[in-house]
Amino acid sequence: MICKKIMNSCSDLISLHRCCLKSLLCHQSTPAWWHVMPQNYCTVREINIKTETYQNTRHKQQSSFNDEEVRKFGALSDHWWARDGPYKPLHSLNRLRVPLVRDGLISTGATVSKDGRQPLEGVTILDVGCGGGILSEPLARLGASVTGLDASHKSIEAAQQHSSLDADLQGRLQYKCCDLDTFSQRLDQQYDAVVASEVLEHVDSIEAFIESCNACLKPSGSLFLTTINRTPLSFLGAIVAAEYLLRIVPVGTHTWDKFVPIEALKKLLEERGLQTRLQHGMLYAPVLDRWCWVADTSVNYALHAVNIAPESPMSPESPTSSLS
Repeated sequence: MICKKIMNSCSDLISLHRCCLKSLLCHQSTPAWWHVMPQNYCTVREINIKTETYQNTRHKQQSSFNDEEVRKFGALSDHWWARDGPYKPLHSLNRLRVPLVRDGLISTGATVSKDGRQPLEGVTILDVGCGGGILSEPLARLGASVTGLDASHKSIEAAQQHSSLDADLQGRLQYKCCDLDTFSQRLDQQYDAVVASEVLEHVDSIEAFIESCNACLKPSGSLFLTTINRTPLSFLGAIVAAEYLLRIVPVGTHTWDKFVPIEALKKLLEERGLQTRLQHGMLYAPVLDRWCWVADTSVNYALHAVNIAPESPMSPESPTSSLS
């Protein structure tokens, strides 16, 4: 009874908020972002209903590939390495996600390198949805053998062209143009780590995507994910503010219904033998172009999960462990 009252109160509160916004705009033309606002996006019941879709068992015909998303990012392939372009936040996100991968692999014992400059020497990493190689390159510079995977030919061409400018990357970084589902079915090796940063919110089937990632992992391998939670706050922050008000990313980059509730994702990982070792919220300050770790996971968040091998069980760390 109490829960029902809380749910109704939340619904009424945000309905009032929406009405207030409409009244403020009554003498102006309706902004473009208003038309992409999901109906009933704020109710607890709606969010819970949507999270159930991630708990279904994957059917063989399911695929994570989305041709429209691939074309969308391919059209911006000339801007991957423009530091003040549409991918500016991804460049600055490396401040968090590179240490996330490095420290996570060190903590699991995947690397025993004594080289401080190349601590990931001998580690194999698959960077899924690598785009122009913004994350692939710094991981390779840390000594890892990195395979960048993307379904966009234009993005792969941009990545190859940029990596060719650095002789130190030769023999350590390679790119392949292929969708993850197909790639996972034709593996010639499994990887110590699979990284999918800012990719989950652009795929068609979360279940199919996670299963394909898991298929690419060695036993006890690590899966690193960064994505966007599906909450009312993420709609306002990642779509209204980021796309329409501040123009941090191009309009249409994100679809709120594809954002991934963190608890649903953790459950999906667990059901597939992937144990969450660490979770963190991430906060972006546009004026400073700077990301930082935060406790709040209601908008952007990162997860590190490990494929638990039956013959070599691992004891999980606290999901709330901190990163430096």
